[in-house]
Amino acid sequence: MKLANKRILPLSALSLALAAAALLAVWTQSSPPTEALSQQAAVSAGDNFFEPKSLTVTAGTTVVWTATGALPHTVTSDTGQFGSGTLNTGNTFQFTFSQPGTYAYYCQFHGTSGGVGMSGTVVVQGG
Repeated sequence: MKLANKRILPLSALSLALAAAALLAVWTQSSPPTEALSQQAAVSAGDNFFEPKSLTVTAGTTVVWTATGALPHTVTSDTGQFGSGTLNTGNTFQFTFSQPGTYAYYCQFHGTSGGVGMSGTVVVQGG
């Protein structure tokens, strides 16, 4: 009897090790790679201001602007790369910044390009 018990223990340990390796292989294949996870940053479009006025993010980040003021606003790129159209209270606009650089924007109703009035910048650093 003792001999039989000794043989079962090594087989059980081997089975357990194989099961753990199989679970690890399945888990590794089903987990998304870290670099594929998207990043987001938020900007509030209040009445006559963006908060934060300047935002620094890494390449690949999606910035989401939310209109929080009582007045309508826009998020309009100084260079025409992006534009939200009119945003009313509670509306959102998002843009994903894939290339490093400094992106200036403004509200067409309450500012102008070049950082005048209701304006802001997104600084994108290499990822």
